[in-house]
Amino acid sequence: PLFCRCRCLLESCAMLRWFTALLVAPSLGFNQVPCEDVRVFDCGHDFFREVYQQFQDAKEEIVIMSFFMRPRLKMFTSQPGPSAAPDLSLTDLIVSAVRRQVHVWLMGWDNSASEKVLGYFQDHEYELLFEAVGTAHCNFLHLMLDTGRQFLGSVFYLPHIKSIVFDRSVAFVGGIDFTENRDDTWRHRRPNGRLVQLPWDQRHPTGNEKPWQDAMARIEGRVAEQVAMVLVERWWTYCDSIGLARTQVLRPVAAILDSTLWNVKGALHGSRWKDVQCSTMPRPGLLGRLKLQLHGQNASRSIRIETPKIQSEGLDPNPDVELRLSLEQQILVNITGLQALDRQIPQQIAFNFLGRRLTASLEAVTFDVYGSAVTAQWLPEGLAEATPATPAAQRCKVVMSGSNMWMGTASTIKESYDTYIGMIRNAKRFLYIENQYFSSDFPSASAECQHTHDPARAVLYSGAGNRLGEVLLDRIKRAVLLKEEFSVAFVFPLGTEPGAFYPNLRGAYCFEEAVENFCRSHGVERWRDYFSFFFLANAVEVPMLAPNESRRESRGAESSTSSAFYGVYTHSKIMVADDNIAYVGSANINDRSLLGDRDAELGA
Repeated sequence: PLFCRCRCLLESCAMLRWFTALLVAPSLGFNQVPCEDVRVFDCGHDFFREVYQQFQDAKEEIVIMSFFMRPRLKMFTSQPGPSAAPDLSLTDLIVSAVRRQVHVWLMGWDNSASEKVLGYFQDHEYELLFEAVGTAHCNFLHLMLDTGRQFLGSVFYLPHIKSIVFDRSVAFVGGIDFTENRDDTWRHRRPNGRLVQLPWDQRHPTGNEKPWQDAMARIEGRVAEQVAMVLVERWWTYCDSIGLARTQVLRPVAAILDSTLWNVKGALHGSRWKDVQCSTMPRPGLLGRLKLQLHGQNASRSIRIETPKIQSEGLDPNPDVELRLSLEQQILVNITGLQALDRQIPQQIAFNFLGRRLTASLEAVTFDVYGSAVTAQWLPEGLAEATPATPAAQRCKVVMSGSNMWMGTASTIKESYDTYIGMIRNAKRFLYIENQYFSSDFPSASAECQHTHDPARAVLYSGAGNRLGEVLLDRIKRAVLLKEEFSVAFVFPLGTEPGAFYPNLRGAYCFEEAVENFCRSHGVERWRDYFSFFFLANAVEVPMLAPNESRRESRGAESSTSSAFYGVYTHSKIMVADDNIAYVGSANINDRSLLGDRDAELGA
């Protein structure tokens, strides 16, 4: 019943409104803020329609952080109606935006192996996008391939972020990429003439890519600017890094290798956009607002505000603000600057008035200096705290994973890990989880499931070092011992990739065994009341094929039918606790996403 209820909520496209208070341990990074109109898109179809509309409405700036994209693939629909076929590509939308003089900031990535092995070749795609925009409007298109900030580049790890922000007021975070088969609906029907058509073969028996379950959150308000500030800080730190210098020096070598080793078409082009990656920088974000009012006899006074010096290491300090304040004039001063992704905006701000250094805090305070007085109040994030009369209905927090390599930070950020752990430990009634992976370490007494992180001793080796599985198992054990009504539904794909030794199948087998053994040892036979794994599939009617008859040959002939099912690939990264707290983002349940020193992740 829990699984059916949660899936029905998603499948009816009822937008999740479970973003209330994200009660996790205090961490560095962005503050928790009130958020408006939070919606979660179940699968990509409605998300792509919303992105198309946001492109049309954008006035000043579009920020895109991409893991994987096919800019030339038609995936956006300009015509109304649920069955309208896609007729526009991401390139079409970007070109239209920059011709309206909207700045588009697009940040991808490149490393030594993964980008090539996966066949992304974003360098070539960026060059084609740059050419499509043309010289007349190229000043409004800003492209960057992040290759890491250190002297030695990453071989396998990468920024796994999939986010887009419009005018720093509407943000999307989650797991959906701008590429094939993401334009799916919760029905996951195949074959589907609206989707990309492929040759009918053993890998594509329906003429389409496999069905794709995914999710993306749309958030308005201050949190949207925070998401944009992730790109801002990454851009500034990369332009100041030795990683950029390494990449520029090795450009000829990389082009030759792409052309000869990877057979990338057009690899020997000039990549003119790389010459101007850092010629224009994205504007710093809003750190807060300082409310000021001058009292006394003097007509005006000068004030110098000390902008918080919370920029990343190596960057120039945020400049101070100087202004002149008129008598009895109340003003709200925007304080802008760079914010390192592992530092928080302070709760106080200093300013100089008549030679004295004063400190403004969250409460309005009047300072009397030599017969003149000034009232000051600091509003971090530019927001006044909600009063009991006007409580915030929902609160959101930008949640990240990453380190200096991809995020430019001095420390390792593990907020995605901490968030998952906090939600599991604090869940009171149920947890609903959709994730592409379940690769985690947890204790087991069985011979085949022991030592899963030790390749020399393990039968079912996983190599996982994160302890999310152990925390989840402990929460289930607590429910069993206390006889709590508590349940966990976990939706994931049966298989991921064979090169990773199918971590989901091994993880599912061992985790269910651990839950079952504990429950039975405590007299609980119905252990699935506490926990179950699920995978998604559709049942369809298919023609019965005669021996040696192909599906293509049978399509024009009369034949009997039978039933079959096809799996739906779950790519979501969702966790919901008690209909009260939700995470939607890019973080998988594996070491790459959670440990912080590997892939970079972003969610809310």
